[in-house]
Amino acid sequence: MWLLRVIGADTGLPPDLVADAQKLDRIWFCGMPTIGLSAGASVAEVLVQGGIEKFRETKPVGLLLLDSIKENVHLPLPSELRVI
Repeated sequence: MWLLRVIGADTGLPPDLVADAQKLDRIWFCGMPTIGLSAGASVAEVLVQGGIEKFRETKPVGLLLLDSIKENVHLPLPSELRVI
């Protein structure tokens, strides 16, 4: 998520961080041929889809899904929650 903000700032595009699609203002997208959407692993898919649907209210949307870094992190449960 932070990388997309850095890229936007470096190219003079205004990055923003929003909690859900209801916080997106369609006026932000006027005149923008390309919009980047980034979400962390803990973001529910319904929130990502909500953002895409909000963009579709403005104009047709084509999606380009980019691979990100593949992580293989496993966090153990606290000992109090483990069943032996």
